[in-house]
Order: sequence, then structure tokens, then C-alpha cells
Amino acid sequence: MMSTASGFVVGVLTVATLTVVYGQKLTGSLRQALDQYQPVVQQPPLIAAKAVALVAATVTPVRPEPTLEQRWAVFAAQAATAEPAGDFPWRECFARAAASYDLPEALLLAIASGESNFDAAARSAKDAVGLMQIRWPDTSRHLGVSREADLYDPCTNVDAGARYLVELAAQFDNNLHLMVAAYNYGPGRINAGELPEGARWYSQYIYRHLQQVLGGEPDERGELSPPTSPAAVKYQVLMRFDSPRRARDFMSFITLALPGLTLQQRSEALGQHDVVLLYEDEAQRLRALSLINATGIVIGQSQSTSKQTL
Repeated sequence: MMSTASGFVVGVLTVATLTVVYGQKLTGSLRQALDQYQPVVQQPPLIAAKAVALVAATVTPVRPEPTLEQRWAVFAAQAATAEPAGDFPWRECFARAAASYDLPEALLLAIASGESNFDAAARSAKDAVGLMQIRWPDTSRHLGVSREADLYDPCTNVDAGARYLVELAAQFDNNLHLMVAAYNYGPGRINAGELPEGARWYSQYIYRHLQQVLGGEPDERGELSPPTSPAAVKYQVLMRFDSPRRARDFMSFITLALPGLTLQQRSEALGQHDVVLLYEDEAQRLRALSLINATGIVIGQSQSTSKQTL
């Protein structure tokens, strides 16, 4: 028969054994439960960096569209190899002036295209004359052309325009965007930090002609975007001519007969010269057309109009 002391010892051992066995099971259960709720551990930085690099390698970055000034700079960097495409009037005059003044021939052609559409007899209402539309008498005499008749000579006119561009290059540090803007707007009105809207429009206008001279169609960024005015002015084409002189004569006739109308001569395509009526509202358009018809020149009142502002 087991003594009381021996029974006590056996009991203690039994309890200890049960505690160890069930304690291990309990510990395992608790550990398993904790593992189920363990927060997700972030990947080590090296793995994350590799993942970012992989994504970057498969995604094409979005680059901002180049500005007009940047597009002119791209042309300037490539001007030495930018050959005009096609035949142009008075080509020998442009080639000679380009070589004499170290200017891109394509640039001279683009300005002549935009200014006169290569009409050596062109003359504007502001007394700008010839291929490059040199103003008479101030600008002309400044450039060494003392007789107005000489401006109608193609090579003399192109040479004068090239010399003017050389002066502008020195003033604007060979920045073609500013040079071209100043060619039309005047150097005294051009500030690199704040270019007038009309001057920027002219630079864009000549850039479009440059693309055509180089044999390509202007892309969307090169399309004309005329400057806005406080009052949005619409226009209607009154008559289209294949000669700038005929368009100018027609506009002069209408202006003399009806001095209250606002007309403008425009040329947006080679060989196309439009005389357009500017107006602000439909009533003004119809009134102007009625006056023009009364002179004996019939202009259709239902002719389509454009909402483009000038």
C-alpha cells in the first residue's frame, strides 16, 4: 500500500507532466493563432527598388510639347542640312543672300513666302515693298536702299531683308523666334520675357511657311492660331485671286468706294490671295454686303463665314 508521501510525489509528477504536454499544445495553438493575424511585412527596400525600376522601364514617360521657341531652336541646330524642297521663284537671289550673310536659305524663303507669296511687285497698305516687304522709306534707307524703285528688284530686296535679319540676330542673340517676331513687329517692341501676342502669332505664321518650304505639311503645333482681339472679329472671303496684285487692286477699289468697311488681304496657300471682310456681328456683315452689292459687285450673302478671330 502506497504511503501518503509517495502518493503526493506521484501526484506532483503527474500534474507536471500534464502541464508540460498540454502547455506545449496550448503554446502551439496560440502561436498558430498569432501567425494568422500577423501584419504583412513590407518587402525589403532592395526588392521594392527593383519593382519600381521594372515599372519605370515598361511605362513611357509623358514629355511636354516643345514650345514655339524650342521648335525654332531645333531648326537652327539643323539649318546647315535643312535644304528647301521644290522650286521657288528668284531662287538665285535667296541662295546668294543666304551665302553672303550666313543665314539659312529656307528661312529667307519662308519669310518671303509669308510676306509676299514671292510676288516681287507686292506693296502693302503700310508701304512695305517687294519679296521681303521692306518698309519704305525708313527701313529701306536704313538698310542702304535709297530708291524705292530698287526694292522691286528681287535680289536687292532679298539682300536687304537678309541684312535686316543679321542685325536682329545680333540684337537677339541668334534666337530665331525673337528675330522673326521682331522682323514684323519691330525690334523695339520685342521683349524676350513678354512677347506681344501678335508678334508670337507672326513667328508661328512664318514657322508654318518654313515647314512648307522644307517640303512637309505643318503639324498641329505649327498651325496658325491668330491673336485674339478685345472684340472677336469674324471674316468672310469676298473674292479670291491667283495674283496678289489683282487682290490688292480689288481691295483698293472697294476701300475707295466704301471707306467705312474693314477689309484685309490674306494669303494662306501658295497662289491663293483672298480679300476678306471683317465684321463683328451678322447685322454688320449683311449691311456691308448690301453696300458692296450696290457698287455692282455681287457678293453672295449666304456665303459661309468663319468664326476664326483675326
